[in-house]
Amino acid sequence: MDLTQEGAKAEALAPPSQLGQKPPSKKTKQCLAKQTSNTVWGETYDRWMWCQKYRIGFKYYLKVNNRDVYKGSVSLAYNMVTVGHGKTRTARTYFQARQGSVAYDDWNLVDRYATAPYLNFSVIAECIQDAKYCQTVRGAAEHTWEDWDVHKEWKYWDTYSHEEASTAKDKVLFHQWHLRWKGGGNGYHGPDGTTAERTIRCDSANYFQSFGVRYPKACVNYDVVPRLTYRISDARVRGVARHIRTAQNEPTKTYPIEFDPKVIPGKFTGTRDDRGLRRVPDNGVESKANEDIKKTACERKAPYEGWRGLPPFNTKTHDCDEYPFASTAEGAASWDWAFSVRAVPYSENRAAGALLTWYYFSDRILYGQDEFWVQIRD
Repeated sequence: MDLTQEGAKAEALAPPSQLGQKPPSKKTKQCLAKQTSNTVWGETYDRWMWCQKYRIGFKYYLKVNNRDVYKGSVSLAYNMVTVGHGKTRTARTYFQARQGSVAYDDWNLVDRYATAPYLNFSVIAECIQDAKYCQTVRGAAEHTWEDWDVHKEWKYWDTYSHEEASTAKDKVLFHQWHLRWKGGGNGYHGPDGTTAERTIRCDSANYFQSFGVRYPKACVNYDVVPRLTYRISDARVRGVARHIRTAQNEPTKTYPIEFDPKVIPGKFTGTRDDRGLRRVPDNGVESKANEDIKKTACERKAPYEGWRGLPPFNTKTHDCDEYPFASTAEGAASWDWAFSVRAVPYSENRAAGALLTWYYFSDRILYGQDEFWVQIRD
């Protein structure tokens, strides 16, 4: 999630606290405009929205002399959006047939007009796990093809995650869902179809709040690589962004100086293959240990005394910034990962810290469980 782009206001980035009968229009339009939305996997726009614009169809067969005979196919184009809820263990999937998109293929001339438009077609977005773990409410939406071709309203289904079924920390559960469809009528039949499976993650972590409002439960789209983006062009955080870029790309040019080659994790590469960062509580044991080790490098104390530590800087105008962040398990006290410190302007360090705090909230990064990555852009 890019937190520094102009116009990305807190309200737009905050977790949805209510789900309407239609998906949020502006964000839906932006999601569906992505080229990847028109693929079998769709577009996971962010942790709170997934979308797809695609085409599905149904092959109709008729029993003739105890044998299934193919008669023709019908298809339609659609828009689909899944939105996670920020206060309950719920995700809502919206489906909209695109007007005038129904296409009839392979029918003979008579059945093309007299039969096919009046056959039934139904769709439902459903959780595909045992009902012990999740369930989808509302039945399938069903129309004749003639009706689907003129309808433009959004249909929707809610998937509920049952926290009592989880024994994991924060009651985390992962659920797979898909769109399933079938057709029939007047003796016509055929095999059901489904879209590719998508994943949501639901939790009951009670430590998320913003401006005094608590967000104790939530469901997010899991099929996205969580990332925090800082821009060097953003004057508010420029020094921190440059520091992180150097730490990620040229760790040997950073302080403190180590005897072994530095490997510093957390760089965003677009996949989960590279080691990410894991959030820890701000005032917990790990974050305090990270702060203690960081200070030894910033203040040139053992084991980073003298030339190994950060050169002296003006403490009245600058802070000692560290990467990976003190609020991560991969911070300065981590035994298997190196770290970097640099003097940056006081205001920039504070602004970058505020954006990090907001990012944890807005992308719902769980303690110790969610890996996230840091992207530096020009």
